Amino acid sequence: MQKLKTKEGVRVEESTGKRVRVFLQSAFAELTGAWQWQLASEAIFVSDVIVASPVDFVGTKAIFHPDDLDAVKEWVATEDRIGSISFRIITTYGEVVTLCGQNITVERNGPPAEAVQQETLQTVLCNLEEKAAHHHHRLLKEVGSKIGPAAATGIWYYKAVMAQTWYSDYVFHLHGLPPQSLNAHLHTFHPFIHPEDAELVAEFIDRSVAERTPLHLDYRIKIGDTVKWVGYKAHWFFSEKGEEILGGVYQDVTEQKAAEREIEGYKALVQFQRQQLQYDEQQVGFGHWQISLLTRKAIYSDQYYRIFGIKPQSLPPNTATFLNYVHPDDRDRMEALYRRIIYEHEFPETEFRIVRADGKVRFVLQKAKLLTFEGELLLSGVLQDITVQRMLEKRAAAVQETIWKQSMVAQQGDEMANLFSWIHDIEDREFTWSESFLKPLNYQKMAAHKITEKTLFSIIHPHDVKAFQQHWANTALKGEPASFDFRLMQRGVVSYMKAVFSRYTYNEKDFFIGTVQNNTAEHVLQQQLSQRVQLAESLTENITDRVIITDASHTILLWNAASEKAYGIRKNEVIGENFFDVFPHLKTEEAMSFFHRALRGERVLQQELLSSTGNGFYNLHLIPLFTNSEVTGVLHVVHDVSGEVELRKNLNDRLQLIESIVQSSVDRIIALDRNLNYLYWNKKAEEYYGLPKEKVVGRNILEVFPQLVN
Repeated sequence: MQKLKTKEGVRVEESTGKRVRVFLQSAFAELTGAWQWQLASEAIFVSDVIVASPVDFVGTKAIFHPDDLDAVKEWVATEDRIGSISFRIITTYGEVVTLCGQNITVERNGPPAEAVQQETLQTVLCNLEEKAAHHHHRLLKEVGSKIGPAAATGIWYYKAVMAQTWYSDYVFHLHGLPPQSLNAHLHTFHPFIHPEDAELVAEFIDRSVAERTPLHLDYRIKIGDTVKWVGYKAHWFFSEKGEEILGGVYQDVTEQKAAEREIEGYKALVQFQRQQLQYDEQQVGFGHWQISLLTRKAIYSDQYYRIFGIKPQSLPPNTATFLNYVHPDDRDRMEALYRRIIYEHEFPETEFRIVRADGKVRFVLQKAKLLTFEGELLLSGVLQDITVQRMLEKRAAAVQETIWKQSMVAQQGDEMANLFSWIHDIEDREFTWSESFLKPLNYQKMAAHKITEKTLFSIIHPHDVKAFQQHWANTALKGEPASFDFRLMQRGVVSYMKAVFSRYTYNEKDFFIGTVQNNTAEHVLQQQLSQRVQLAESLTENITDRVIITDASHTILLWNAASEKAYGIRKNEVIGENFFDVFPHLKTEEAMSFFHRALRGERVLQQELLSSTGNGFYNLHLIPLFTNSEVTGVLHVVHDVSGEVELRKNLNDRLQLIESIVQSSVDRIIALDRNLNYLYWNKKAEEYYGLPKEKVVGRNILEVFPQLVN
């Protein structure tokens, strides 16, 4: 009641001359005062039932809106005067209008209810008598023909007592027929029903007729190659003469069905994409979230909760909830970042750590983008667990460092033969010596960790030690590369050596790499060559390398003893023969390209080629021979490097052996870098601490043993 009195009315032009007469609970009343409404008439007659208006009434006729009727009844029955009231009416045209009144006085008067009812009944009877049956029938046809096509609806009826049926023109049009082109009966349009629906539709229609029940169904009709959906509605009622009438409508619902199928398709697609998204979240390890920048309302997917180790949707969905799980070292930064979201609408890609509900530390990556939905700003983002990725990156970095060290040694070893080398970690002052280096020092493999630079300096020839130390210092401290010759002296035996020093930086760590080659044999050979330069032919016969000379036409001119021994072909059998007739298996595109490069004046070097017999490796040198700046021949030098290759293989095998020995050590062997991250963790350490190497290597000591924090 109070709500009705204070309800805000529609603002219209106010007039104190407007009148409202009401008929409520079988009694008339007049409501006078200042009224407002959106109608042209100056008077309104409104009732709670359909009755005839007073004879002298001129104005709009209406009934009370059902939602306001009870309140108006209570007000009119109990109040004589009210300051403000508002209620709705429904006019005879079906229009809903709001009446607003101020300072309203209630005057109860008018004829008794019995007189009103008698007057109303008399009016109704007069109206019924004026309508003839033929006029009603003609009017029904006219309405059906005019309204049916416009509304895509056709009307029909069936008189049970006379078995008379009538269809509007639109029903025929719906079935692709000219108006009234078929005799009308209940089954007139059954032949047009789709074969798959015909039996079921006919059964339901027959049951509706036999049992006098209403029916509403949708089915398909087929007109040529065209299929349409028809909405069929029917219900029973009595005519004015008491006849049983089955009436209803046919409606073309093809577009509606197409829209429904499209909506169902969209729903199915949305459901599928939702399932696909949930699967992707679980497999890739990421969760979705949204925050409304207007309402601050946040939505988090189930996987988002799981990343934090929380049961999905078990905690309030807001940023404060998840900030509690951010790692203490990252929390201030993330709080500042969330403030930027709210006030500056920015969210840069960021990586941070979280401490899950189970106490595990995880690395996560968060990305977001500003979107709009129905005019509202939304920040939509994803949170991805990248812990495995970060751990793999750390392990990969350690592996790459090891590979890099080995590759540097191998690279310098490829340049030289008969060599030994070392790697010196300048910061950690650790040495890694090649196995071949232990022999000239008379050290066992297990004692390699005792070797220092002073050990090396002690076996250098006294005349060369100062220069050697100077080169060492320049490379180790200044990074100046060096390549020089020096001598070693052990037990009175002098060896002639060649050294190459380099310094490299990897992962912000400096390494000093030294490679030394024993050139004693070459040094002696050089002395002999200098004494017997005029005996070049004799020289080629005494060296172990295979030496062959061919002219520009690939004819063999020189074939030394080493070649005879290696190939089993005597000199007199090949001199004057074409090189590729002697070695037909080398008649390949690659080999021909080497010869062409040499004949163009280019020195060609191919290292560690596998012998065609499969029993060794060699380095091939193709050196152009010039006469007056013109290439007239090619010098072939084949150097057997099988020993060096085998030596390098043995070196790698022994390094692996060292690894296996350390693993089988009875002592716990653990190595950490300068950041207290574990580099090595042997089997005994695993057994003692109960932690496998995979869970330790690469992690910080405080992650593995948090009790050491204090």
